[in-house]
Amino acid sequence: MSTQPAGRRTLVILAAGALLVLPAACARGPAKELAVVNDNRTPAGRDVDGVREIVLDARPARWLPDDGADSTLTVQAFAEQDGVPRIPGPLVRVAEGTVVRITVINSIPDSALVLHGIHGPLGGDSLVVPSGERREVRYTAGTPGTYLYWATTTGKSFDERTRRDAQLTGAIVVDPKGAAPDSAERIFVITMMDVLPDTTKPPEGQDDIFDLAINGKSWPYTETLRYTVGDTVRWRWVNGGQLAHPMHLHGFHYRVLAKGRTSADTVYASDAIPSVVTELMRPRSTMRMDFVPTREGRWLFHCHMLPHMSPFPDRPDSVRAHTTHAGANAEE
Repeated sequence: MSTQPAGRRTLVILAAGALLVLPAACARGPAKELAVVNDNRTPAGRDVDGVREIVLDARPARWLPDDGADSTLTVQAFAEQDGVPRIPGPLVRVAEGTVVRITVINSIPDSALVLHGIHGPLGGDSLVVPSGERREVRYTAGTPGTYLYWATTTGKSFDERTRRDAQLTGAIVVDPKGAAPDSAERIFVITMMDVLPDTTKPPEGQDDIFDLAINGKSWPYTETLRYTVGDTVRWRWVNGGQLAHPMHLHGFHYRVLAKGRTSADTVYASDAIPSVVTELMRPRSTMRMDFVPTREGRWLFHCHMLPHMSPFPDRPDSVRAHTTHAGANAEE
C-alpha cells in the first residue's frame, strides 16, 4: 500500500473478475488491432451543432484480459472514430433530452451485425448492418438511468451469445437534464466469453476458452480502486454477460439505489432503498449503488460464485499469482 500523508486513512477496493483459459490455439485468423481496456471514464463521441455524434465500428480484435499471462484471444469489439477497439464498448453517456446520432459500421467480414438496445430508454427495434456497410440511428435520450447495448454476429439471443461476439457490449447512461455528470462516479461492465473446442479441426485450430472480465480485465488484473475512509463511493454496474452474478462487497454494506435492464431503470424510493452486502445481477441487468467506507483496509467487490472469478483448473505456477479472492492476496 502506498504511503499517505499523516492522518489520511486509505481504503483499497478491488473489483474482481475471473478467467479460465485452457491451453489451445485461440486465433482463427489475423486480427490487426489490440483491444484496449475501456475504463468507462470518457463518454464516446463529440457534440456537433447540439447533436452528440458517436461512431460504433464493430471489428475483429486481439484481447489480453489477463495482461499476457495467457494466450491472446481473438474477439469482436467496438471502436470509435479513432479505429481502436475497446472492451467493453464505448460509453454512451448523454443528458436527458440530448439528440444522439450514432453511425454503426460493420467491419466484421462475412457476418451481419445485429445491434440491440442502442435506443436506450426509448427501446426500439434492433438494427441490422450487413458486413462492410454502415447504418445510422438518431434518437432523443429519454428517461435518466443505466442501460446497456449489445450486438451479435452469430444471430444468437443475448442468453446464447457466448462466442467471440460477446464483447460487443457497452454501457448507456442518461443523466438528468441540467445535471452535470458525477466525475467521481465509476461505471463497470461485466462481460463473458465461452468458446468450446471444435473437435473437427486439428489441435492448432481448436479453442477452449471460458472467460469473464470487468471493464476488459480478469481477476487479478482488474483495476484497483482507492478511496479514503468517509468518502461516498458511487458505482454503476452493467451485467453484459450470459451468467447471473451475486455481487458481494467485503467489509461494508452498500445501498442499491436503482436496478434496471436494457430499456427500463427503476429508482428506489428513499424509504425503500435496500442495504445489502450481496445483490444478484441477472443477465442484462444494471445497478446503481453507493456506500461509505468506515474503516481502512483492502477489500473486494466481486461475484460470490467462486468459479466466476478464480480459474479452474488453476493456472500454471508461473502465472498463478493471487487466484483466490482474499484481499490480502492483492498486489499493490
